[in-house]
Amino acid sequence: MRILAILTLGLVLMTALSNGGSVAHLTAADTERLKALFVQNCSPDNDITSLNHAVQGLKLLGVDAGKHADKAALCTAVGGHADSASLETLYAASAAAVAL
Repeated sequence: MRILAILTLGLVLMTALSNGGSVAHLTAADTERLKALFVQNCSPDNDITSLNHAVQGLKLLGVDAGKHADKAALCTAVGGHADSASLETLYAASAAAVAL
């Protein structure tokens, strides 16, 4: 259930920003709640899809994921998925790598 929430929130944020919007319409409480959710899931132990959405969500909020997790460990976790045969996994790994 948590993964679905992260995916949905990430999609909403990415859609808003790609359409020229901003996160300025979020209240401070909303921003902090989203930040806490993304930080909680910004772990090298998570699956690559969750990690990608957490890193992307933090980036859209203007937060450096490296401040909340070991950036080297995140990069190592992302790099471990770069040789996958799954296109979805490769996309998530490359997107997370760019965001880091």
